[in-house]
Amino acid sequence: DLIHLIWKPTARSRMDNLFGNKYRKLLDDDECSQISHEDEMAQHPATNSSDIYSQPPSARDTRCLPANPIPGELEFSEEPMVLGSESMHLMATKTKPVRGILVDPLYAGIMKLQEEILSPGGIEVRTFALKLLSDVAFVEMDGKIWIAGWNQKCALLHGLFHVGDQLVAVNDFPVSTLSELNTALKSRRLAYRFRWFSEKALDASIIVSVDPTEPLHRLRIRRLPNARALVACRQYAGQSLGIAFENGTNVVKAISQDGPLACTGLPMLAPAFRVGGKSPQKHGLRLLKSRIRHTDAPSFVPWTLTEINNRPLNLFYSKNEAASLINGPSMEIGLVVQPADFISALKKKLQQLSFLKKFST
Repeated sequence: DLIHLIWKPTARSRMDNLFGNKYRKLLDDDECSQISHEDEMAQHPATNSSDIYSQPPSARDTRCLPANPIPGELEFSEEPMVLGSESMHLMATKTKPVRGILVDPLYAGIMKLQEEILSPGGIEVRTFALKLLSDVAFVEMDGKIWIAGWNQKCALLHGLFHVGDQLVAVNDFPVSTLSELNTALKSRRLAYRFRWFSEKALDASIIVSVDPTEPLHRLRIRRLPNARALVACRQYAGQSLGIAFENGTNVVKAISQDGPLACTGLPMLAPAFRVGGKSPQKHGLRLLKSRIRHTDAPSFVPWTLTEINNRPLNLFYSKNEAASLINGPSMEIGLVVQPADFISALKKKLQQLSFLKKFST
């Protein structure tokens, strides 16, 4: 069911602080809307709080949610957002309050994801997951640890990770290699000590546990540092979203400048992942070849679609699956896109794992 959105006066100012002038300009841009504010008021008269589900949302409220800006570097001195069992998919609930606003679950999921992406201190996942090492695809790339997937059959991991997350610390110990990660996760003494502290000081609802004897681990994550999350809205049924894919894959080939997706402010191209970053260490002639290869590396690359409506996509789609989902009947659709070269590098690392099929979505 379509749900009427209730926007409190303070919500606009908080959103302005989160996104800045770019968001405010997009929200006020009448070129992306075909219905005036006066027409909306005439079509959707005011209703009391007990009747909020009886009216469809106004066209202005649901036309789009702009893409988040580029997040800054992680600040370890800032407190992270703490996630746990309440971070399950928001699609399972009818409505969800976000920053004091009662919104549709689709919007709630994307708004919450944007807030996590822009969190200066990152996010913190606290979990007892017994098979964390075997059920989460941690890969090492460019001196950092990334999450390339997880076992979809493990219910305890739902809603905690996104493909493209960066793992920066475990139980307050920085990790940048898989060896350091294994050592940190197997340090039961430190994990037990944190579990005792958390059970004394934290709400039990944020603790995910399978076995009461299993140590609790605290993962510090930089949520999707290369991603843009947004909600695009069609103005009428059957309207093209204004996006084309390359050879049936998830890679975005083109974005129409006058389509609904362009109204979200998503750039036509993504900043290349390796430009300005550190390349993998090489030696001898391999280092010379690496320098030559990266000299002509492009500054911008296409986007790759990794999530639709708060759900992850299979990175190995090749038969127009993404296009079919995009062209569904929904008037509003939530999207997460990331640089194509970054996702391609994750896929190569993922293919090297012996239990690749476990992470198929």
